Amino acid sequence: MRMPEKSDLPVILILGFLGITGYHVPLVFGEVTVTAGAASLLIASGPIFTALLATLFLGERLKSGGGWGLG
Repeated sequence: MRMPEKSDLPVILILGFLGITGYHVPLVFGEVTVTAGAASLLIASGPIFTALLATLFLGERLKSGGGWGLG
């Protein structure tokens, strides 16, 4: 993989900022409106949704260990 061009850096920084902000702001608002147990379940389920979205949209394959881990 090659390094990005200098002209790509502003777009990368903007998308990185928006991606992190777009995740954390709704997450914090969601966490303050639910109980601590529900908030911890919300945080703990992040890797599950990441794996499922990667399978659906990026064509990633889950091996048997990944399936057991999701379960």
